[in-house]
Amino acid sequence: MREIKFRAWDKNESRWETFSLGTLALLGADYYERYENWCEWTGLKDKNGKEIYEGDIFAGANRNVVVSWWKTGACWNADGFGTLGGCTPEVIGNVFENPELISKEI
Repeated sequence: MREIKFRAWDKNESRWETFSLGTLALLGADYYERYENWCEWTGLKDKNGKEIYEGDIFAGANRNVVVSWWKTGACWNADGFGTLGGCTPEVIGNVFENPELISKEI
C-alpha cells in the first residue's frame, strides 16, 4: 500500500511543502490558509527519482502532458498519454509554476 501524502504551495515562503496524511489531520484550519494548490502524490517517481504529483508536467511523445486522477479508470493518468503504471517519465514542471509548458508541442 502506498503512502498517502500531498504537497502544497506555501504562500509565505514561496516554496512547495510536503505533508503526510497524518500530519494533515493535526493541522488547524488557520494553517491551511497559508497553503494553496494542494496536489496528491501518485505513489510513483520519475526517472530521476523525483516524486510525481498531481499537476506535474512531463514530455509525452508529441506534446507535454499533465498528470491527473482518472476516475473512470481509478488510476493516475497522463492527460491522454495513458496510465502512469508502466512508464518512467521525467517531470519538467507543474501546472502552477510552468503553465506555459501545458500546451507546448514537442
